[in-house]
Amino acid sequence: MEKQDLYPELCGEIRKKYRTQGAFARAIGMNPSTLSGKLAGRTQWSYIDVENICRALNISMADAPNFFRPNVARLQQIAVN
Repeated sequence: MEKQDLYPELCGEIRKKYRTQGAFARAIGMNPSTLSGKLAGRTQWSYIDVENICRALNISMADAPNFFRPNVARLQQIAVN
């Protein structure tokens, strides 16, 4: 399994709406290598990251766990704090 398969739904939406991860990263104001690291599971998503991504992809925050499934527990922990 490729590391980016950690987020298949998210990667699919990025490809569908922005075609490349680089174009998407620029659209949300993130360095492309930072986005790549997050998609590969090397670094955690921040709540602000999730908000920006959801806004750019027209995903509701209520649906965010479906796109960030491997980190649902962490996402909920960040949201509470």
